[in-house]
Amino acid sequence: MSESKEIYEKKEIPADREAPEDRALVRAEDIHKDYVIKSMADESKKRIHVLKGINLVINKGEYVSIMGRSGSGKSTFLRILGLISRPTSGDLTFMGKKTSHLWTDEMADLRRRKMGFIYQDFNLMDSLTAMDNIILPGILDKRDESDLKERALKLSRSAGLRDELLDKAPYELSGGERQRVAICRALINNPEVLLADEPTGNLDEKSENMVADLLAEINENTGTSIIMVTHNPKLAARSQRLLIIREGRIGEELLREGSENQFYEKILNLM
Repeated sequence: MSESKEIYEKKEIPADREAPEDRALVRAEDIHKDYVIKSMADESKKRIHVLKGINLVINKGEYVSIMGRSGSGKSTFLRILGLISRPTSGDLTFMGKKTSHLWTDEMADLRRRKMGFIYQDFNLMDSLTAMDNIILPGILDKRDESDLKERALKLSRSAGLRDELLDKAPYELSGGERQRVAICRALINNPEVLLADEPTGNLDEKSENMVADLLAEINENTGTSIIMVTHNPKLAARSQRLLIIREGRIGEELLREGSENQFYEKILNLM
């Protein structure tokens, strides 16, 4: 990430964590999410309460990780934070805008312009080259293709990808290379926040460490916020704050006050 200062616009990082309204990137107030499941046998309906009143403020520039058991609601909450799903009740404010007041196309516009997404299974299109995958969000935003390719080249080099890999299809790349392509794609529109769902879940240890380093450098060098769901305590220890969701609520919250290793030990003791 040696070229990062040339690639990104430096974002203002808040000086404190009290998050007054102008410094709050995300404000979640009493967020609930229910799903209704219909029985195939008797057509009866059952309501499942996944999120049960989450309150949270995330500052601009923060790196926050979210952990919890499978089924705890952490990925559901990430989808709500990413404006992919709406809460059943409660208010979500993103960059000062109450999202409950937004039309679907307005939410899509915010996602495209202000958010970048990183997935466990990469979500790359095998019919496109790595380069075309990276620039796709910018093309959808109707930006100049030559400018996008220039930026994509700088991003990929900063992510440790060799130039010749950009002409290959995703299926020709290793898992670590594909995830770095996906991170470059998430960054192409210079988002305010990256939302990552198990970004190292399908990677070997070497690739996992490389992606962990890359995410930490992005946050430190650019002020881009990161909200990440993970099962990996080592990856969570790279963040500044950890939230543990238990049965649809925030059960515990930890702030990193010492070294990464000290934070890792605190996380292990809590699990």
